Amino acid sequence: MVYKLSAPLLYSFEAIDKYAEYNKRYEKAQIQLLFNAIPWPQSENFNEWFTLNRNNVQNPDILTYEDFDRYVQYAFSKGFDFVYLMNSPKVFNFKDFDPIADEFYALLDNLWKSGIRKIKFSNTQVAYLVSLYNPKFELSVGTLIEYSSISHFRALLSLFPAINHICLPKDLNQNFHMLQALKENFPNIEFELMVGEGCNKWCPTRLACQASSSTTFFNLGCNLCIEEKTAYNRIRNGAIHPWQLDEYSKRGFNHFKLFLEKTEDVNDIAVFIVC
Repeated sequence: MVYKLSAPLLYSFEAIDKYAEYNKRYEKAQIQLLFNAIPWPQSENFNEWFTLNRNNVQNPDILTYEDFDRYVQYAFSKGFDFVYLMNSPKVFNFKDFDPIADEFYALLDNLWKSGIRKIKFSNTQVAYLVSLYNPKFELSVGTLIEYSSISHFRALLSLFPAINHICLPKDLNQNFHMLQALKENFPNIEFELMVGEGCNKWCPTRLACQASSSTTFFNLGCNLCIEEKTAYNRIRNGAIHPWQLDEYSKRGFNHFKLFLEKTEDVNDIAVFIVC
């Protein structure tokens, strides 16, 4: 079975070329899907509600939507698919959405014109707004939604039938009974597992940190767990290691999301591909 890999679009033509080079060199693992969001400050509340993600850093080369689209189109030309991240778990009052509604819908129009058909969300309010405006978008569920039961997922899929892809919470990585139950109950959904994400799964502030725009609070959460990041705890932390991929593949899970933050990290993908 071929491993399907997702990796961030790091706004580097060199990184995209490296992805393409790996796909030519290694047949067992293929980088198929790239993901990210527009890396510049938009109007108040827009980033926090719709584009909060770990790779959404400032980039001096991207000042307009057209600048962003150049990298997406280059990725398409190299054979990659792309999912746009609207994966903030923050909830909001719909009356506060009205002042930025036009900006939000304009972004959806631009994404569609660019050939982007997939949007990943971690807040069902976002899924509702996207589905209402353009039901042709395919929806992908982000790991920050942190559902952990069959009933949760069944209700979610009944509300939003456009969902065809779910990135599962890392807490489920080693819960093989639950993984098997998900495959049996939802055979038409493509499930993705995250590898390499560094947060401790028992961290008491993990979700709040990931949803916070405050660097101070983010550091506080990491400092609370830093003493727990021993080799032993990393092993039981739910991380998926390269030598375990075959075991997951046997169970029908062959789509893995790679956690990278900068162009230099692209070289780390070779570790998973070679194994």
